[in-house]
Amino acid sequence: MALDDEITIDQPNLKVKNREIRVNWVKGDINISEIEIIPINPPIARDGARKEIGRNTYTGAACFENPLHCAFTDAESKDVKNCPGTFVKIAGNAVNKNMACMNKCMAPS
Repeated sequence: MALDDEITIDQPNLKVKNREIRVNWVKGDINISEIEIIPINPPIARDGARKEIGRNTYTGAACFENPLHCAFTDAESKDVKNCPGTFVKIAGNAVNKNMACMNKCMAPS
């Protein structure tokens, strides 16, 4: 691809499963349609002990049994139904990068 080349994607919406992609490059145009987009969701491991990733913050499969003070990804937190308090979103610019952008189950105040 060169500076004159261009890629255009119709309907840039994650809920759309079929979209048309047009590639305009110096050697001609290519139209690709009917591409099926399939989300990849890796399976979540449900075995193993709790592991401390920060001060009083844990991860691991044991957190699904007792989620208090545990951090979960967005996909994992949807499966946690027994948080005794509330989920708090940890900022992306957190000092501890192991916990950045995770959801932590905090004790009720």
